[in-house]
Amino acid sequence: MDIDEFYDADPRRRTSRELAYGVGWAQGSPPGRVADLFWVEDTGELYLMFEPIPPNWLPLIDHDDLTRWVEEAQDLAAGAIEAIHDLLHPRHHLAKTERHHPGQSPGTDAYDEKLAVEVLGVIPSKAQVDARLAGWEQALRAPDSIGWLRSRIS
Repeated sequence: MDIDEFYDADPRRRTSRELAYGVGWAQGSPPGRVADLFWVEDTGELYLMFEPIPPNWLPLIDHDDLTRWVEEAQDLAAGAIEAIHDLLHPRHHLAKTERHHPGQSPGTDAYDEKLAVEVLGVIPSKAQVDARLAGWEQALRAPDSIGWLRSRIS
């Protein structure tokens, strides 16, 4: 589902605190998709929000460039477990708050992007999430870190 559909389906999601467990989770090597991981406190949902790799980047960058880009995003977010609204993708910010991201206005390319959401599971407490995801900061840097994540949640 799209990020808008995700928030529209349960009003608790919009008002709940969300904790971020890293940005730049990679799927595949080279990464075909990257995602940010969030836990919604009021619903217990742990979800990935997939951000598109801009198609116009693909002919211009090689595997090493894309790997470096993912690693830089991961380095910025490793350890960021607090709510990070300033780092949210503009489309995610708009869907969550129903307000525009500071510094951007609707009509920009970022507001037109579709952000796919995959709910990985429901984990009732932060302590349980932390236990399931122990070591996520290191796993985030692996070539197929989403595979590691799915194995911890299933």
